[in-house]
Formats: sequence, C-alpha cells, structure tokens
Amino acid sequence: MLGFSPEVHQIFLNHHWPGNIRELRNTIESAVLMGTSEQIVAEDLPESLLAFSRLDKTANDPSLLSPAEFKKQRVQAALTKCGKDKHKAAEMLDISVVHLRKLIRDFDL
Repeated sequence: MLGFSPEVHQIFLNHHWPGNIRELRNTIESAVLMGTSEQIVAEDLPESLLAFSRLDKTANDPSLLSPAEFKKQRVQAALTKCGKDKHKAAEMLDISVVHLRKLIRDFDL
C-alpha cells in the first residue's frame, strides 16, 4: 500500500472518530486487508464510515453549527436513513442503543 486516495483522506479528515485512535487504527487495518489496489480507496472502508461521509456531504456546513447542533443533525440523519430503527442507527453512529436513546431524549427527537 502506498497511501490513501484523496477521497479517503478527506473522509478521514471529516470523520469525528468517536472511538479515537483505536477506531482509526482498526479502520486502517481493515482497509489494508480488504484493499486490492496500491492505495486505500473508499470501497475499502467500512460501510458505516461511508454512510457518515454521505451524510456529511448532504448536511449543512458543520463549521457553522455548534457541536450540539451538529450531533443532533447526525442523529436525526442516521434515524431517518435507518427508518427510525434505533439498533441500525446506533450501529451507523457507532454508539450503543442506550446512548442513542439518551441522545434522542436530550435532543427531543
């Protein structure tokens, strides 16, 4: 592997990495194992990470939002994308269902 494609680099920069360095390391290790080309490309990344990337492209400019409002929008988008299925939305957000329910309550969704 010679590195990351520009698209993957941008996805990595835009992702908030709730699992911090462990999540990043696991994502890279998985992409290296799944990759078939000289670079890690978007197709080598987990679907959950790509889903967030797609949400980011359609959401408002996150730099203009407060962290709480940005988080609320991500939760809303995940719930919408998953048809209000809390288990699928929690998986997409890479959080527990209990944490998702707390966010739903806190954000009055």
